[in-house]
Amino acid sequence: MPNSIVHNFQTIRENIQKFGSPNTVLIAVSKTKPVEDILTLYNLGQRDFGENYAQELIEKADFIRKTGVTDISWHFLGHLQSKKAKLLLPIVSTIHSVDSEKLAHRLDHAAHSEGKKTNVFIQVNVDNETTKFGIPVTDIDRLATDIIENCPNINLQGLMCIPSIDNDPKSSFLKMKTAVKSLPKSAQALSMGMSSDYLVALECGATHLRIGSAIFGNRHVPSFPK
Repeated sequence: MPNSIVHNFQTIRENIQKFGSPNTVLIAVSKTKPVEDILTLYNLGQRDFGENYAQELIEKADFIRKTGVTDISWHFLGHLQSKKAKLLLPIVSTIHSVDSEKLAHRLDHAAHSEGKKTNVFIQVNVDNETTKFGIPVTDIDRLATDIIENCPNINLQGLMCIPSIDNDPKSSFLKMKTAVKSLPKSAQALSMGMSSDYLVALECGATHLRIGSAIFGNRHVPSFPK
């Protein structure tokens, strides 16, 4: 498995160099994967890793920190309950799934208590799917304004989306590319593009890619509680 992970990782980095920009951030999504796989990529220079479950991220980060590795940037990608915000803030660098004023203000309060600034993305339900979290495109400016004006301890980076599997992802990504232009220049990053569509996302201006199975292989049943 490590050899296939190395090959997959190198292939994706080559594609990013070819089709992306020097500033494209590759987030290796390691949910349900063992820490050994994370450390394999770490030893190849990868520093940004993403997790979807709060408890899994907390346990992995603690284990890896005890090995002496302290410079990983952890990205939280899943739906975040407000009550778990305080637990994640000491660990994560970026939260990609802010979808309400309540959560934004809870994160702001927790960040203030930690004495740190935390980066966030607004999660957008770009295709208005009832099964997905995120705000509609029409609510982006409202939530962004609230974060910028009333949450001084969190830095709005931009927008995040997960396109519908039933639609052409390019149309969803182009909606995001248009929507983000209404935000301040400092908040125009786009967290979009996963294993099956990251090349399309790069074409549409993605700045942050969230790639899991294309690096680590297919996932199994989560070994950590949600």
